[in-house]
Amino acid sequence: MAVHNRPSRSKHQFKSGPADGVVYWWQLNFKPGGKVSKKKADSFRLSQHVLNLRKTLKPINRPGAPAANSQTPAAYRSTGPAIDSTNFLSPGPTTFWQPAGWLRYKYPWLDELSIFLILELLIALVYWPVRVVARFYYWLYRHLSGVWKGMLQDVVYYFEINYKIFRFILPWNWFGSHRPNVYFAVPGRRQLGLLILIASLLILPLKWAGFSADLSRQKGRFISYAEAALGQFSLASQALLDGNFSDAARGFDEVSKIMAQADTELQKISSRLGAVVGLPGPQQQLAAATLLLQAGKNISDSGSIISAALSSLENAPNTSVSEVDLSLKMLLLQRALAETSPKIVAAVTQMDKALEYSLPDDLRQEIAQLSSVLVGLQAALRQVSDLPNVLSQIIPASGERRYLLVFQNYSELRPSGGFLGSLAIVETSDGKISKITIPGGGPYDWQGQLAVKVAPPEPLRLVNSLWQLQDANWFFDFPTSAQKIAWFIKQSGGPDFDGVIAVNPDLVLALLKILGPIDLPEYGKHLTSENFIRETQEAVELEYDRETNKPKQFMADLAPILISRVFNLKVPNQIEVLSLVEQALQRKSIQIYFSDPELEQRIVAAGWAGEVKDVSGDYLAIVRANIGGGKTDLVISEAVQHTATLLPTGDLVDKVEFSRTHQGDPFDIFYSRRNVSWLKFFVPAGSVLIESSGFETMPADYFRPIHEQASLDADLFAHEQITDSGATAGMQVARESGKTVFAGWLTLEPGQSKTVSLVYRLPLKLNRTSKLQDVREYQAYLAKQSGVDDITLTSTIALPVGWRIRWQEGTSKLQLVPDGIQLISNWQEDESYGVLIEAPSSLLTNQ
Repeated sequence: MAVHNRPSRSKHQFKSGPADGVVYWWQLNFKPGGKVSKKKADSFRLSQHVLNLRKTLKPINRPGAPAANSQTPAAYRSTGPAIDSTNFLSPGPTTFWQPAGWLRYKYPWLDELSIFLILELLIALVYWPVRVVARFYYWLYRHLSGVWKGMLQDVVYYFEINYKIFRFILPWNWFGSHRPNVYFAVPGRRQLGLLILIASLLILPLKWAGFSADLSRQKGRFISYAEAALGQFSLASQALLDGNFSDAARGFDEVSKIMAQADTELQKISSRLGAVVGLPGPQQQLAAATLLLQAGKNISDSGSIISAALSSLENAPNTSVSEVDLSLKMLLLQRALAETSPKIVAAVTQMDKALEYSLPDDLRQEIAQLSSVLVGLQAALRQVSDLPNVLSQIIPASGERRYLLVFQNYSELRPSGGFLGSLAIVETSDGKISKITIPGGGPYDWQGQLAVKVAPPEPLRLVNSLWQLQDANWFFDFPTSAQKIAWFIKQSGGPDFDGVIAVNPDLVLALLKILGPIDLPEYGKHLTSENFIRETQEAVELEYDRETNKPKQFMADLAPILISRVFNLKVPNQIEVLSLVEQALQRKSIQIYFSDPELEQRIVAAGWAGEVKDVSGDYLAIVRANIGGGKTDLVISEAVQHTATLLPTGDLVDKVEFSRTHQGDPFDIFYSRRNVSWLKFFVPAGSVLIESSGFETMPADYFRPIHEQASLDADLFAHEQITDSGATAGMQVARESGKTVFAGWLTLEPGQSKTVSLVYRLPLKLNRTSKLQDVREYQAYLAKQSGVDDITLTSTIALPVGWRIRWQEGTSKLQLVPDGIQLISNWQEDESYGVLIEAPSSLLTNQ
């Protein structure tokens, strides 16, 4: 690199001079301050390095030059041109250890200007390219982000270190205190690119190793925070289950704090990965971690909300049933569930999205399991969330309500669930239960007060010549039965009701498992979930006082204790009771009817009304009515085989086989009696009976004559229209609740097993749903009778040869069989499913 004023003349100037072709640097004339004096047009602007160097050198005698300074050591003296000391700014003494002097002594040829120009060029080639590259990297540093910033900063730092090393080797004080004032050309693009490439190859691997180490440490901290949050969440959840709501609230708050720290670490990781998120691995792991962190926060927030709500419920005083503000409790619970449910939904969504990324198999399995649990919790919250809202309207914060509570004994089945053994009138005022009245004689207390005499349904004539309150729940459609029960009480001088609620004994059994045993010393009873039904039957059937004739007084004394124990439970147990209530509603162990049409519609929408549903497609419900068969339904086991056969024409023929086995002890006072049941099969309206078997004909003299003053009941006539009475093998065909009903008798002695069978053609036909494909749609709804449990149900669709199932929905209990598809269930609640059936391609006509 040339050091000059006019680059075009540099070569000529350096080569011009004495005869030997060398221009010595001490022969150059210049003025201090950098101004050049023109002498023979050979003038140069020397860099400050040269000027500084000249300041440090002493004149040395050369051949033909003036005598050297007498103080100059002889070793330094040599022959050569004299040095014009007047051209030095401030010449000073030179010693042996001064580098420049030593070099001149060691290498005499250094007296020439070329060595200093070489030094100038070396300095320019090292320092100024480094500076340019550093500035370039600094520009990149300002305009880039993330990990590249750190890498470029290290590149700059690398060159600064080299520069300092260079200065350490060749310190500037060799040449004086002034920095070089050199004019030079910027290195070419090729040299600059090569320099950047070499620097990147040296720095980037080292930086990436450091970056990976930092990232690993941050990942470790993030994982430690996640593990701490999980552990704290487990403790908080356990505290919640144990009823320590203050501890649970603090625990969930701590989880939130740990989650915040984890989020901070995740943001750091995200910042460091800002420039490499395009890589599949880091990008997917970062996105999945972000989603899981958000899901954890939503779950933690849900726990905090529930803990706070339950803590409020726990602090509410429960001294007696009449002082319990049920509306306030339901309102608090309703708000908590309303806030929690969206967070659980969001957590499920976030976890499902996280599963879309590439994650380790063990982590995917854990996330999938947790997501499954949350889905179940989400479904439970969705179901239970309606319950506080409905209950808050059943017992409103202001106003008065009166409800009839009926206990249906499923040991003696009736169409809506069981025999009406006991009744209770519950009155509420301003959100509290103000009064509970339980007649000691049960429904029989109104027996003699009935203002009108009504002829009973035909099967009930087996036990009574009049239709009375205890037999009022004759209809499978619970709203119809509830209205009839309320009508009988009204006609007997009783009050009006805002609603009727039916409860089966299995709810009481489940409650006793939570409440623990109940002692009734006046009856000598120790009631548990195992002996409740037996002890209650003995108390109301055998051990009651015949003189007072109050067989249901036992239930009247038990009910207040049971209700009080429920209201005074710890909040976790109250939540458990609420869950039991929800399950009982789904299984029809609780059925609700309200006289308010708007509220009744909400009950119907929730599936708690027990109504006969109006559905398209196939339908089946088997309804039992034990008439004079005692309490033997408790020891009857049953199995149902339902087969829908699809014909090539698209017609459907159903076959139902209903098997019953009497498992009662022949010597037991309650279970040794013969079971006598009137069976009703509800099928789609318009179904045509093809054949039946197994039904029995009851002798005419078994039936009691209708009371002479009894009149036909309008409701019975409207809801039960007999179209064929006994004309088909002892069968009765009727229309009820919008369905066709096939009915008949079946009796069983202890140890006996019998099967009844029906074959009927459905009124519907499966037609093609598409012009492009011959696809048929089949739907089935299998309705469960309240009070019936532990029954084996098998429902099968039998297809013609060559037909196949293309799609199915409705339940996970469906499974493919060689000739169709099959559902196997214990029929504890209503079952429904649908399938798409594809016909062979040869069937081109629209059948």
